Order: sequence, then C-alpha cells, then structure tokens
Amino acid sequence: MYQKILIFCLPVIFLVGCSSVVRQGSGGGAEILTERELWRMHKDVRFTSFMYDNRSVKEGLLLRWEPDSILIQPRGTDQPVRIPAPGVVRIKIEVGNRIWEAMAIGTVAAGGYFGLVRSYDLSGVTLGEAIWKVFVPPVILVTSIAIGSSIDRYKEYMVPEGFEFDYDEANSLYELLE
Repeated sequence: MYQKILIFCLPVIFLVGCSSVVRQGSGGGAEILTERELWRMHKDVRFTSFMYDNRSVKEGLLLRWEPDSILIQPRGTDQPVRIPAPGVVRIKIEVGNRIWEAMAIGTVAAGGYFGLVRSYDLSGVTLGEAIWKVFVPPVILVTSIAIGSSIDRYKEYMVPEGFEFDYDEANSLYELLE
C-alpha cells in the first residue's frame, strides 16, 4: 500500500523540489564595471538591461557603447536604437541558463526515485506500476533539464560615476593585449 503511494507521490515531490532550487538566484552582489569587462561584453553581444538613475530601464542586445550613447537592438525589432550613455548606473547582462544545475538535481532526483521504488525489480508488479517504475526517472530528468534551460542567469555591474567608454579606443588597446 505505502509503496503504491510512494510510487505516485515521489515524482511530484522531486519535480517541485528541483524547480524551487533551480529558480533561486545566484545571490551574488553587483560588481564594478571596468573597461575590460565592457569590451568583453561587446565581443559576446549579450542581452543587457540598462538601469538609469531616474529608475527607467532600457533593454536590448548590446551592440556598441560610445561616450555619449549606447547602440542596442531591442527584442522584436529590426533596427538598432541609440540610448543615452550618461545616467546609466547599473547594467545586468544575461550570461546563460541553469541547465547544468537542473541536470545535476534531476539526476539525483531520478536516481533517488529509481532506488526508492526499486525500479530495477519488476517482478510481481502490475503493468501500471511497471510503467511508473520505468518511465518516471527519465521524465524527472527531462523535466528538470527543461526547467533549468528556461531559467536565465544574470550578472550585474555597477557603473562607476563618470564612467566613459569609447569602443574604438578600447578595442585597439585590448586587441593588442590579447
């Protein structure tokens, strides 16, 4: 009796637990933006949020940061737009997703389920129980991967007061150094 309840309840518990751990933020604070970091961001062309001192936010792919303006391409538009560079106090860039963390959690959860319900022992079980024992571990793993790949990771930077960046100047300097 308890084994049947366990077979039906454990997948739900593992999936809820997996999604809650993967949803948590990185917990790290914002770093100070440097010229070199900004130059590297140009190489990656990442989706970036620009937060201004008047609390407005502009978002788009970072194409080019110049002393007076920033060229971005907002999502869903064909043409890039210029936004003002002065007044940006913080930027947040998308650096990936949580697929690896989710895959690790899903593997542990699927292995735990596999061991707890003894999926390796199918003798004397009904067809329904066998299906739950055999197909739930892969479903847990695939679901955790889907959850992790849909959750973006971000990195935040504080823009120092008076920060000015000229892409052409920085590019010529850092191309020589690397």
